[in-house]
Amino acid sequence: MGIWVNVTEDSNLTVAGVVPAQTTTQLYGGWNLVGFPSTNASFTAADLKAVLPVERAEDFDPAPPNFLRVLSDSDLLLAGRAYWVRTTEDTFWLASNT
Repeated sequence: MGIWVNVTEDSNLTVAGVVPAQTTTQLYGGWNLVGFPSTNASFTAADLKAVLPVERAEDFDPAPPNFLRVLSDSDLLLAGRAYWVRTTEDTFWLASNT
């Protein structure tokens, strides 16, 4: 799950729970806001495009007006971050924590 929160000052959000071995996320053709459900520290936008029909992926950017930036293929996806992902068709994303 990806959650977009607009805060008015620096803040911390603590999330607690059990980390699953793998997570399946349903994506629909078009734009999807998804969390990166993995602790894989070397997973890139290119890796995402290799396993899913992704046309474009975007990340938070503190610069207005849209607060978004397009990910390059070498950008890492980070645990606990949310990403806008545009897919060409409905699909399922199986992300592993191994």
